[in-house]
Amino acid sequence: MAPTELSARQASGAAAREINVLRNTRVLRDSDTLGAERRICLLQWATALGALPAAGLAADRKIRLKLYEGVGDETLPEVHTCSRELHLPPYASAQQLREKLLLALDHLADGFQNK
Repeated sequence: MAPTELSARQASGAAAREINVLRNTRVLRDSDTLGAERRICLLQWATALGALPAAGLAADRKIRLKLYEGVGDETLPEVHTCSRELHLPPYASAQQLREKLLLALDHLADGFQNK
């Protein structure tokens, strides 16, 4: 196989994973999965804000979704508060994204505390 064919195949695979991740993000709009309390947790986790500003998040300050490349299905979503990014691994299904996101949100307060 020629190098350009391999690159095209890899690119189409990456595009398919990205499309799948985008389809799965409907979980983020599901009020049964993310009720008011969990939405606040997600806001805190992704932005380090304790509450939504009265005027909302400015367009350049909204939480951006990114594909978390090079990780497997066992990896939890990851955030970068400075850039307000939520990195989502390429989970195979919306159900898997729901489970991993809720697991991450349920353990927000765990941190680095000594117990």
